[in-house]
Amino acid sequence: MLELDLVIILSGGLDSDGLPHPWVLNRLDYAADQFNTNTRYFAVADVGMTDEMLFARAAREGESLALLQSEVLPNIKTPEDVHRWIFEEHKAYAFADDGLCVDPKLDRALPDQARATY
Repeated sequence: MLELDLVIILSGGLDSDGLPHPWVLNRLDYAADQFNTNTRYFAVADVGMTDEMLFARAAREGESLALLQSEVLPNIKTPEDVHRWIFEEHKAYAFADDGLCVDPKLDRALPDQARATY
């Protein structure tokens, strides 16, 4: 089990009742299984997100989780591996937006509804 000071779980925040969305709960459950129990987690609100946006984001997150589990995690053994993956392979969430992306070929096309959630 990994021992970390902080784990950042990217999510879509809370629903209108102040509870995490089901796909966020899946991420939290996965993180809880992978990391020590001394880690603190914080949820943030998703004010302004429509149901359509959240559905698109949930679908995108399902794809991302499957890719993470099948292709990324088997190759992550050290903090250096995490850093390499985030900045060299994942490009640290860079995406083409008004030509600002360093390498537009690396951008994954996101549907407008999912893109609006970032």
